[in-house]
Amino acid sequence: MKQFDPLAEGNTTQKFVSEFATLYDDLVPTDYEALTWDSLNLVKEAIENCGAITGDLAKDRACVKDAMAATKDFPGVAGNITFDSNGDPEKCVYFVEVVSGERKPLKQACPDSDDE
Repeated sequence: MKQFDPLAEGNTTQKFVSEFATLYDDLVPTDYEALTWDSLNLVKEAIENCGAITGDLAKDRACVKDAMAATKDFPGVAGNITFDSNGDPEKCVYFVEVVSGERKPLKQACPDSDDE
């Protein structure tokens, strides 16, 4: 089971894989790089959604936390991310098979949208 499939279709993922390969001598990004990229971009979007940072640490932290909690279908390179009512991220995972060193996508499993 993987959190990221570099072979997944979609412009966001393929752009990330291509740019990563250009920067890092044709390496293929792993779950770690993709999830780090998505995490940083989630925080960046939450900060932007707060508008101006006030300098009041407690107020700014609360704003960023609330903005992240309100995130629905964030278009990450490792798939869309939504936070449930407990503040836990929900996203799809990928099942892959490795045959002779080559990764082959099998299927994708996504959480129910019931928000339990």
